[in-house]
Amino acid sequence: MSYIRIVNESKNWQNLPENAIFDAIATHLTALRKSYNFSQKELAKATDLSTRTIQRIESGESLNLNTIIRVFRVYGRLNDLQKLFENTRNVDPFEMLKQLKDDNR
Repeated sequence: MSYIRIVNESKNWQNLPENAIFDAIATHLTALRKSYNFSQKELAKATDLSTRTIQRIESGESLNLNTIIRVFRVYGRLNDLQKLFENTRNVDPFEMLKQLKDDNR
């Protein structure tokens, strides 16, 4: 079974290996690029990254926050990243633990 299938079938990434998550993110970033009709070369130029770096991102070899921010900025999707962190303020640690226990059931 491929990592992509495992990730797509799982609703909880917490217990997945990092490689599976990297592969899923890379697949989604490739699909996003294609949905904007960008070639890898065009995306590289727009992000000021090399084409080889874009290839590495899309193969899951080189995922880091800096490159993801650059890619999302080109697509005008930085707000999508921001949403990941919006609910982290004023989190009750006991409520977070309860949620984690509920998620692992």
